[in-house]
Amino acid sequence: MCTVTFVPGDNGVLLGSSRDENTGRTPALSPQWYGAPGKRLLYPRDPKGGGTWIAMGENGHTGILLNGAFIKHEYRPPYSRSRGTILPAILLHDDPVMAFRNLPLAGVEPFTIVLYGNNTLFECRWDEKVRHIRELDAATAHIWSSATLYDETMASERRSWFNAWLAQHPATSADALRQFHLTGGMGADAAYAIRMERETSMRTVSITIVAITSASASMRYTDLLNESQTELSCFHAPATASADV
Repeated sequence: MCTVTFVPGDNGVLLGSSRDENTGRTPALSPQWYGAPGKRLLYPRDPKGGGTWIAMGENGHTGILLNGAFIKHEYRPPYSRSRGTILPAILLHDDPVMAFRNLPLAGVEPFTIVLYGNNTLFECRWDEKVRHIRELDAATAHIWSSATLYDETMASERRSWFNAWLAQHPATSADALRQFHLTGGMGADAAYAIRMERETSMRTVSITIVAITSASASMRYTDLLNESQTELSCFHAPATASADV
């Protein structure tokens, strides 16, 4: 939930998510389909909060959540609901952005959600007081770093690593994007490398890559603690802007 990438290509789009979490937290469950046919969502589930940080619908609509909005906020529990329950709530709607506009958020800790579907890319932020919704260029690559773990100096350097990687991978693939999430910034300070590790037991515990084409959508989940992989797909994604995925 702490590093998110978006890469468009000739045959579809790729989205990547690295989850940075305390290793003492109960491990997430590998991705499964939840819900009834036609309204199912695919996501890894956090047993503690019952939600998730990344989810994909049968229609290809995909959302990824990062903790924090613009700056590191003060932690003030109790909160009205877990942020991890937000994604399933809005992705069950045909228009997730409108669902975000209407969802009651009073008492919810700040977060950022990246939403992609129907060739559109949105960034939705909640700063504890105001919703911020911005449509982004879906023909351009983007990277986000969680405001709770990475200050602007760290985030800026991470953007430079991403841009350098893009220059070397003009026609990327799901495997190549996964490799970036594994090795980006290698040799720099491990506290803010893309696969990060800190003395506080905070580290990157999983990497998820979603690949969406005009014919299908897939999710590959890598559990870095258990060294296991899960990949599931569906073949009902709508037509999208045309990454060799």
